[in-house]
Formats: sequence, structure tokens, C-alpha cells
Amino acid sequence: MLKQALGQLKPHVILESPTDKVQKFLVEAQSASTSFEGVIAACHNNSRLPEIKFKQVIMKDPYVRAFLRAADSATGKSAFATTKKSDTEKQDILWNFSKVCANRLPKGTSDAGAGQSKIQVSPMWKELTKKGKDTSKADIMISGLQTSVKGPAAQLMSGEQKETRATVLTAMKISGEKQLTLGLLTEVDKFITNTRTVGADINGRILKKMSTEDAIATGNEEAKKIIDSQERLKAGITQKFKEAFANPAVGDAFALEAMTGYEKFAGKAFGGSGNPSGEATHMVIWDYRMDRLKFVPISGSFVSQTAKKMAVKPDLKSNSYKSDGVKSGYSFYQALRVSVEVILDKYGELSKEVQEEIKYSEKMLSEGTLSEINFKKIIGKAWEFFKNKVADLWNWFAKRIAAIRDHVVKLITGNVDNALAVFELDVDVKVNTEVKL
Repeated sequence: MLKQALGQLKPHVILESPTDKVQKFLVEAQSASTSFEGVIAACHNNSRLPEIKFKQVIMKDPYVRAFLRAADSATGKSAFATTKKSDTEKQDILWNFSKVCANRLPKGTSDAGAGQSKIQVSPMWKELTKKGKDTSKADIMISGLQTSVKGPAAQLMSGEQKETRATVLTAMKISGEKQLTLGLLTEVDKFITNTRTVGADINGRILKKMSTEDAIATGNEEAKKIIDSQERLKAGITQKFKEAFANPAVGDAFALEAMTGYEKFAGKAFGGSGNPSGEATHMVIWDYRMDRLKFVPISGSFVSQTAKKMAVKPDLKSNSYKSDGVKSGYSFYQALRVSVEVILDKYGELSKEVQEEIKYSEKMLSEGTLSEINFKKIIGKAWEFFKNKVADLWNWFAKRIAAIRDHVVKLITGNVDNALAVFELDVDVKVNTEVKL
């Protein structure tokens, strides 16, 4: 029937199958980051092709084409290696990325269609959220492995009250820590679920600037109170989650569910699965430079590392609503975003530089423009370069540690007032792991 319907729209111009047309439509609606799942699959699947053939095939792939168009509009930290490059440069970048995929991902094929449709959730999840289906945690199948795809700054979950409540209850079941998780449920119950403004043009930004008198006059008194109390409410929720996540059992359990869909799809906490294919068992982490990938099983140690980096942000979201087909105002609800900074191996950049030097020298050796003796000398110099740079990195880090140690010693051996002047503040210590060499 779908084919007939498409035929009626364009009876003489059906050049693609209905499935291809639907897939193409979905792909073209995606952002560069979302389309990158398809780029990984395409580069992985075609990595065995000769270079010339690969470049011909890859530029026709619908996911790759959608990604390249979207990436050209990216700016700042969200810019990809292909952003605003020529077609030839893009082909070279994709070819090199296919080699990364071949080296870093398991042998086999990848399927980027895994996360394109909503699938059945577990009975517990359905009961709490009132949704029978949701988006799979497994974005892509890599060599038969259900894989979540994340960028350098990964959002583990984003859920309104019911979704967050289900995640907290799952964490309670897995961790066995009832007291801390009951405290989280108390905070989640404070989430705004559906507060509406009156007036087609009165959104949250306008309501925040509106006086109390004007809010009363327009029928938005209650919505105004909620908007004005948001910062205080958000601070309280954030603090409670921070305290709970300080307990490794709670943090790990929350991270496990957010990362994998342990209960949401597989039903492993309360029993009775939905569609287990929605559970992510592995994760692939990409970088905007498209010169590295990290593929890891979502094991206990990886979950614990991720849990320690989780940051919670309770946001107020809004959608416009209509009455009798006419826009009448905005409805608000609270959603919890859990993100984590995923930092790839920074030695990769240094290692890549050395490998490129060796590869270039190997080419010269094979072409007869470099003697074997000189080739060995270049290899020796490349190794010394790498070793010395790594030593420089360590010395830099050691000096920073020593400076912090000396500062603390001075505070302790000085007087208590000086120490309190520092430590009564919220101290945020960050180490910049991106070192320009």
C-alpha cells in the first residue's frame, strides 16, 4: 500500500524503493552528530574496499551525505574534521576514518538502523511511564553487538518525571540502597509535570520577566510562581543527586540503567523483559577530529568510571499547546539530563604524528628514495621524539602536583584562618588534559 501511495504522488518517478525513501527521509532530518552513527557503519562496512572504490561508494551513502551536509553548518567545538572541506578532502578524511574503524571495531559488519525505531519496554517501565515503546539504547549493531554511540560529551539520559522516577527505582533495586534513593524519589516528586501558561505568546522567558500583577491579570499567577522558584528548586534537586551519587553503589546503578537500559528494555532488575535488543552492551565513543574511536564493553569498571563523572541538570522544558486547533500557550515540565565528559586517549594525537612520519618514510623506502640505513635512523629519531614528549608530559604533570602539595603545606603550617579562607569556598579543581606540543 505504501508503494501504491508513493506511486500516486509521483506515478512516473519512483527511482528508489519505499524503504529507501523512508530511510533517506529519516537520515536527512538528523543532525551531524546523530548521522555520525551511520558514518561509522558505512566506513566500517566499506573499509576493506580499495581506496578508489571506497571513495566512490562512501559519497553515495545516504547517512554520509546527510552527515556531510549537516557537518558543514557546524561551528566551534561541534565542528567535524570534514566541516567546510572540499569534496576531495572529505573523501580523504572518510578513507582514513575507515582505517580507524577497521582497527578499532570488531571484525564483521555494522548496522546503523538499530536505533531508528521505538521498541517495547519492560512491564515495570511501561507501568511507571505509561509508554509501551521508547527509543533503543543500542544505537547501532557492530558485529552483532548492541552498541550505544556517544560523542566526546555524552548525554546518558534525558527524562521527565516518570522516566527519572523509573530510573531511580531501578537504581534502588540494583544497589539495595533504599535510604539514599528514597531521598531522590522525594526530589523527583517535586518535578513539574504539566503547568500551562494562558496566552499564545506567553512562554517561560516572557513569564519570567512579567510582574506578579501582570501575571495575575493574564491568568498566569500559578505558572509565574513556578517559573520564579525554578533556580531554588533546581539547586535542591542537583544537590540531592550529587549526594546520592557520592555513594558508589547508587551512582553505578543509576549509570548502568542510564547507559544500557538494563531494566528499561531487558527487564533485568524487576523481571519480565520488553525487547532485550534495546539494551546496549557496548559503547563506541567518537571524536570530532575523526581520527580515533574507542570501543568498550559496558562492564562494571567502565560503568564505575562513568558514574564518577556524571553531572545532573534538572531542566524546565516547554511545548506549545492548542485549544480547538489554535495555539493557546505553553505547557512546562521538568526533565533530568545526565551527562558525562568522555575524554579519549590524548596520547593518540602524539602517537598518530609519529605513525604518520614512519608511514611516510616507509613509502620513501619502497620507492627507493630513502636508503635502509637512513630509514632506521628516522625510526630511531621518531622513537626518541615520542619518548621525550611523553616524558615532558609526565614532568609537566608532576610539577603541577608538586605545586599543589607545596601550597597545601604552606596553608597547614601557616594559620587556620588562611586555610579556611581557601577551603570554605566551593573549590573546583580541573586538569587540562589537552596539552599542545
